[in-house]
Amino acid sequence: MRKIRFSSLIAGAALGATLLTPFAVFADDAPPTTASTSPTPAIACNARTAEYVANLEKARANADAKLQQVRAEYDAKLAALRAANDAKLSANRSAAEAKRLANEQARLLRNQNNQTLKDAITAYYTAVNAAFQTRISAMDAAREAFRSAQEAALTARRQAIDAAITARRNAIDTALASWKTRCTGTAADRKAANQTFQAAITSARTAFQSTIKTALNDYSSAVKSAQATRVAAEKSTMDAWKSAVAAALQTLQGVRKTISSQK
Repeated sequence: MRKIRFSSLIAGAALGATLLTPFAVFADDAPPTTASTSPTPAIACNARTAEYVANLEKARANADAKLQQVRAEYDAKLAALRAANDAKLSANRSAAEAKRLANEQARLLRNQNNQTLKDAITAYYTAVNAAFQTRISAMDAAREAFRSAQEAALTARRQAIDAAITARRNAIDTALASWKTRCTGTAADRKAANQTFQAAITSARTAFQSTIKTALNDYSSAVKSAQATRVAAEKSTMDAWKSAVAAALQTLQGVRKTISSQK
């Protein structure tokens, strides 16, 4: 199955925008030096804080919407890919069945005057058809097992990403609650609060990126393992199919030799 890349889940604004750093706020957080008509430091600080919080909430909402859109698009692509593969597989199987029936009828027609050989040909194709149906069932089971494992891994990855987003936001919100109180302090207090808040943002980002990396690696490992299991099952199925056809053919050839020896 063609691999659909999903790294866009953690790229760009979709998740990065959930953690805006208030550098602009920090830069203006010193007491004003303008005339007395200018806002007091506390009023200006509070205004900038409110603006930052509003922007942060907007960025989070946009990130959530983008994440859901990316996931919906991925699910749609995966479903379409599976449907196309299933349709192609069904068409190939139908063609193989039609070819088998045509070959059977042609052989029976060529040997219509020898009932023993006709019976042997019918038995051969009966065995081949039974082996073919067993092969189909085994292949379908291997495919569905892979898809189930893939979906389970995808669900686990999404849950891990969601948990990482929540943990990151909670960490920032905790730091933000403390940062908001800086406006009643001195310029030095506000500067220290800014530094503390920035450190909390950096720490949250680092933890977030580590969790995302682990989630992606776990998903990749799970899918690779499921794919290896599927390949092994399909190989075993094909080996059994070839053995069954070879045994049926050997039986048919034995009947042919017996008939030829009697002539």
